Amino acid sequence: MICSVSEIVIGQMQNQEDVDKIILNARAILAMVFSNTP
Repeated sequence: MICSVSEIVIGQMQNQEDVDKIILNARAILAMVFSNTP
């Protein structure tokens, strides 16, 4: 999953705003996953 996120970030490197959104979304998803893990 981390590799996929990195590839997306690299692919969107032209637009810093998109990168910031992707990073925030990834953090939110990871936070949800870890909080739901017993």
